Amino acid sequence: ISGMATVCSAAEHGARVILISASSKPVFRGGSFHSPWSKAMEAAGFKPYDVDRYFRRELSCASYNVDQDKWWKYYNHAPEAMNWLIDKMEAYGYRTTFEATNWDPDFGPMYVPVGSHGWHSTESSPVWSAPSLSAEAVSYVMTEEAKKAGVQLVFKMVAKQLVRENNNTGRVTAVIAQGEDGKYNKYVGKRGIILATGDFSANREMMAK
Repeated sequence: ISGMATVCSAAEHGARVILISASSKPVFRGGSFHSPWSKAMEAAGFKPYDVDRYFRRELSCASYNVDQDKWWKYYNHAPEAMNWLIDKMEAYGYRTTFEATNWDPDFGPMYVPVGSHGWHSTESSPVWSAPSLSAEAVSYVMTEEAKKAGVQLVFKMVAKQLVRENNNTGRVTAVIAQGEDGKYNKYVGKRGIILATGDFSANREMMAK
């Protein structure tokens, strides 16, 4: 889904985009799409939560051994991205809903602020009873939007090696991938190559990095 959202946005901004994936079709997992704020939250009557307090608690749990800049970049830009996604989902007839569990700030260490968005149609279950349906809906919409934006989707294409400039020290400019027929293809990105890894917890080499 992160790859699909990225290619949709890039294509909307005028880029010619090719997406390659090792899978045979669009894949998804999970079902919670979090943003600390959005126009849907405002319309539903929620108030923004204390992000500074919540983030500092989360960072302290990791002994601050994380890339904090990414956390704050997420916070500063997530509402813009979420509103973009909300517009697309609702244009396809999906209703925006929220996960509200332990959202009372005085609840204690299990406090989870409202911010996880989900979508369901009148034919599907609400997000809180079947979150995977929400991810399936987002995957479907993103795939359709990518096609409409002219994105070339290539499945069963496994990325094998990234190509870097300046004797493997500069920026990544291409990716070499292997197709279902065993042949290799080289995809050159004039503006860049984006690697959307998804859940790489089973990849020992990436975990080590």
